Amino acid sequence: MRRLDAAAPSLAPLFALLVASACGAGCSDVSIAGSARCDGELQSTEETLDAPFDRDGDGYFDGANEDCVETYGATVLDCDDADPDAHPGGTEAECNGVDDDCDAATPDVQDLDGDLVASCDDCNDTDPAVSPNAIEVACNGKDDDCREDTPDAVDADADGTDSCGDCDDAQSLAAPGLDETCDDAIDNDCDGAVDEGCFAGYSDVWTLDQTVSYSCAWGNVNISFASLLIEEAAPTISFTSIGGGSQPGTMTGTLTGTDFATSRFLPGTCNETYTFEGWFDGENSFGATFEAEFTGSLCLDCTSRSWTVVGTRS
Repeated sequence: MRRLDAAAPSLAPLFALLVASACGAGCSDVSIAGSARCDGELQSTEETLDAPFDRDGDGYFDGANEDCVETYGATVLDCDDADPDAHPGGTEAECNGVDDDCDAATPDVQDLDGDLVASCDDCNDTDPAVSPNAIEVACNGKDDDCREDTPDAVDADADGTDSCGDCDDAQSLAAPGLDETCDDAIDNDCDGAVDEGCFAGYSDVWTLDQTVSYSCAWGNVNISFASLLIEEAAPTISFTSIGGGSQPGTMTGTLTGTDFATSRFLPGTCNETYTFEGWFDGENSFGATFEAEFTGSLCLDCTSRSWTVVGTRS
């Protein structure tokens, strides 16, 4: 039998080549790595320096291998040699479960605002009042509870103004910018006043510029008043005399625009007809003519008379 001496060529490279041909590139690295050292020297079986110990091809060597740890510094030792995106100098991406930069000082999960909710779950990790555990506070400009289904503001009455700026979000006829509508008892423009700038009507006590006074028929007709109570529910209006006399009482009629015409008829052996007609020349003044007319067979000393008066709100 022929003996292989020391001068005989080694069969190791040929064996490695046969193994690589049999199982492909996937297992050749494993086989070679199992018999090779991570020593910083380019071996004949390595395409690149210590390639079997950089399985993910990111240029960093397996930090779990003792030979690599002895050979290389920490800046080129890979904390995950199966992930090409994880290596020293990488950019840490939060909340992906990976130590991307191989630096424990830059954690994957943080709680910057100290609200005990990690940045992965906190919609604003710079504000301790904002987290999924918080209660939504309306109109503070924040998504306090990190939930889109509990909005910061709503528009319940669909008038185009949300509850933060609407004085009555249950009333679509009330919102800033709307015109005030008279006589609807609603603060339409949200300025804190109802029906401001609107005319409230003529109903009030009014004072005359003179006392209307007349007595006849031995005092059975007694007219004496210097003020009137106006009651208006347009187009109806009435004037009631206020004073010591028994006549004319309440004269009722119509209001057409600013003009009014009212009367009262008291039948008897002497018919009494009282009329009060005139116009309003503003919200607080009017001019009118009061007439007392007596007709019949027993009017005695009563004769028809008239007075021109001016009235103002008391």
